[in-house]
Amino acid sequence: PDNSIVIEGRSILASRIVSQSTALRQAGDTARAMSLTEMALELLPASRKLEAERRAITLAETRAREAQQKQLLANARDGLNSLLADPRLTSAWNSDVREQIATLQSGGALSADELAQLNNRIARQYLTGAQTSRQNSRFSEARSLVESGRNFNSELPEWQTELNKIETAQQAFQIAAAEAAEQARIDGLKQSLRAQASAYEVRAAKATLASLAEAAPNDPFISDVAPGLLAGSYLKLALDAFDAGRYTNAREVAR
Repeated sequence: PDNSIVIEGRSILASRIVSQSTALRQAGDTARAMSLTEMALELLPASRKLEAERRAITLAETRAREAQQKQLLANARDGLNSLLADPRLTSAWNSDVREQIATLQSGGALSADELAQLNNRIARQYLTGAQTSRQNSRFSEARSLVESGRNFNSELPEWQTELNKIETAQQAFQIAAAEAAEQARIDGLKQSLRAQASAYEVRAAKATLASLAEAAPNDPFISDVAPGLLAGSYLKLALDAFDAGRYTNAREVAR
């Protein structure tokens, strides 16, 4: 009689523990459910109810991990598609793309063919970005984009073609910039000459004219405009000298 009472008591205890463990397991708290069941099995190692509950918890944990991994891969694919739909081509964008690809690879969600197609798509996005940067005269940025794109697919024949175009465009840009700067300097000399002539600063005007002739010897301004500006200054100085009674000075200036 005593033995039957003990057996019945153990059965009741096991049932209660299984009931609590089941509630925890169904609530998603498999860690606490397993802890409770393992502790109970130490006291009741022969309990079939507890063994069955432990198997149920293990199965629930496996299914939870599988569901979590499936969701992780789905999120990675959605994230990657979103990134590729808006290729910002920044360092942060590059890191995010690589992270999503690594997640898909580690989860076995990318075949070799899919990965190759993906890398080719990303490489071509970088190529397009490099072309846009070149067209906007951002040559260092264009080269950087080419190098980043090569890390995804180095075999695109367009890479070298684009680098050649960048080099040619940069040289043309630098030549145009130098010509524009020189033209700005020439225009500045012309403006200075006009101002000096208007202020009757003959010596300064002659020095400016010499610089202008050296910079742009064939500029029509030198033959068509500058003589008149200087002549007007000389005439004004001569008249001022004459009016002041400095006739000798007036005659020298008039010459």
